[in-house]
Amino acid sequence: MTATSSRNLHHDLLEQIAFLDASCRGFDEGLQIEAKRLAVTIRVLVHDTDSSHSLLAQMGIKDRLDWISAAEVNPLNLIPTQGLTSMKVSTRENGSSFEYEPLDSETILLFGEKRDFEGWWNNPVIKDGDGELFSRRALVLALANKDGGAHIDNLQAKVRRLAHEGSSGVMFGIAEGQETPETLQQELVTLNPILASVRTIAEEMRLVFLNQQKIWAPTGAP
Repeated sequence: MTATSSRNLHHDLLEQIAFLDASCRGFDEGLQIEAKRLAVTIRVLVHDTDSSHSLLAQMGIKDRLDWISAAEVNPLNLIPTQGLTSMKVSTRENGSSFEYEPLDSETILLFGEKRDFEGWWNNPVIKDGDGELFSRRALVLALANKDGGAHIDNLQAKVRRLAHEGSSGVMFGIAEGQETPETLQQELVTLNPILASVRTIAEEMRLVFLNQQKIWAPTGAP
């Protein structure tokens, strides 16, 4: 659909892209909770409901864009999958630490595949240790609607397990003389792939805008 209001939707889109860029920079500088603001911006741009319409839908371009998918869950793969992140291991004096990192633009472009919007938004990108599946839509709306992006509410049980209870299915060995099992278990419980995954989703979206300006910015605006 296209908007019938007198709003300058192209100007609105430039604002949202600026929000996207600013929150991506904040995340990359160490403020990982910027992923929650990224989720709100992504929701504004693409999420439609019966009572509200996304900005890209109002502009009539959401389904004209080619969406790039860095990775998805292979249904034939029985093990847990964290499709939108890599694992960073840092060595410290008292052992090692682990954290999820978003995929960078080079990796996305190297391994990414084109999708229509519905496939990009709804195909599973995470499969946790319980076999639960998570799409980009599920991750973005969990942060935006429940976990502090725009609202605070109780998380869906499977999202809570993924974010806070270590259901990601990632396991680490313990080298002799390093972390104790108790320390390792605490590390697992606090590992949360959602924030870094949403940062990757934002990067996919930035690449869509960067590489398809003829569709969304026909006047050649930056």
